[in-house]
Amino acid sequence: MLRLWRAVRTAIALLLVSLAFLPALAPAVAHTATPSSTGQMVRVHPDGMPPLDIYVEEMGRGPTILFLHGLGGSSYSWRLIAPRLATTHRVVAVDLRGFGRSDKPFDRAYSSIDHAAVVRAFIRQAKLSRITLVGHSYGGMVALRLALDRRLEPHRISRLVLMATPAFPQAFSAGVDFLRKPVLPYLALLLVPPELTATLALMMESVGMNRFSERDVSIYAGPLSDPGGPHALIETALQIVPDDLPHIMARYPTITKPTLAVWCRQDEVVPLSTGERLVRTLPKARLAVVEGCNHMPAEQAPVAVANEIRRFLAR
Repeated sequence: MLRLWRAVRTAIALLLVSLAFLPALAPAVAHTATPSSTGQMVRVHPDGMPPLDIYVEEMGRGPTILFLHGLGGSSYSWRLIAPRLATTHRVVAVDLRGFGRSDKPFDRAYSSIDHAAVVRAFIRQAKLSRITLVGHSYGGMVALRLALDRRLEPHRISRLVLMATPAFPQAFSAGVDFLRKPVLPYLALLLVPPELTATLALMMESVGMNRFSERDVSIYAGPLSDPGGPHALIETALQIVPDDLPHIMARYPTITKPTLAVWCRQDEVVPLSTGERLVRTLPKARLAVVEGCNHMPAEQAPVAVANEIRRFLAR
């Protein structure tokens, strides 16, 4: 009972801290773009899992680029980059299982294996081939797992773009560390309004809210109001480190697909040293270091990131 009371007090304290940051929601910046109207729900049938609906957005024509967002993100996370690349490519962005507008089952199937199974099913059902697979942060780990997946035909993925991907053991960020605590995250997500939770999360990952508008915060917060939204976020955080990570790391040198690693120089969540180690490990990888951003390059430096991807695809 004492432990529960301490958890409740901590959750209330978090609420008060969140309220203190409420004024940060006010400044809107012209950095925000209107979400695409090309979205649709797609029923997928992952191997060994019940069917579920995932949300997919698509624009442009040409070779396919498939975007996978990070923890707490969605297809909306790519809104500033997708239109720039859609002038020459078919750009597809999915909401991972449990995130964005996708289904959020109350189960434990939120490991990178499970997320990869859902994306694999979508790739097959959509008959995608020779795609450039782009993953940010946790989405990058899902992308790496797909690149190593022997059940996914080799012609499906031709290139990889990995942004701020925690490919090696490291300390948890403050946000992930909090989500992995017992009881407390559920209490906090119940007591703290979703918009304030999203505000704190964006502040921690971007080191400042000046680049996000109220609309941005509202869209990032939306899934936390959905049944299963908090559960999906917490369960994914609990399984964010794969049980087979040493085995996965040992197989990195077998990934021979051309790979671009994109890192912010000031990333405090997944340090630049991780990107440097990753390009030393992958046989055909190169590193692009982006200035003026932290852990969210697609949000904070979309022009620079889009240009790096465009140059990579032109090689």
